[in-house]
Amino acid sequence: MSNIEVIDIDTRVTNDEWERGAATIGALEDLIRLLKQEPRLAARLSLSDQYLFTNSEEEWKELNGTLGAFKKDSNQHYLRALKHFGGDYRGFDIISLISKEETCQAVVTGTQTVKKMVPMEDVEYVEIEVEEDIVEWKCPERWTD
Repeated sequence: MSNIEVIDIDTRVTNDEWERGAATIGALEDLIRLLKQEPRLAARLSLSDQYLFTNSEEEWKELNGTLGAFKKDSNQHYLRALKHFGGDYRGFDIISLISKEETCQAVVTGTQTVKKMVPMEDVEYVEIEVEEDIVEWKCPERWTD
């Protein structure tokens, strides 16, 4: 386990969260020591992006505040904040996500007919046509600019 000096305890963080955080930092320090000893291993290592899902706008804003500078984008379901580490070739991202349902307003702009495969009792799947709403998300400008 690593020696971690805590200077200012954030009372919003539980002891369990501090312990898990300390364990994660210790594991990363162990990995860094190994990679410094074995650069051939470091050259072959592939780091994965880390996804941090949040459940409230408050939690998402707080988490993003810890990232420093980050890029914002969105997809069909989520608003995302991306913090990149390392170079283009061997870098990775920490990506915080929040459902658009938590922060944006869904506006139905029409309907469309789509084909879907649905499970049936006697047959594994059957293709049917269904009407779906066309939804446009209206998100606060601070998350989309």
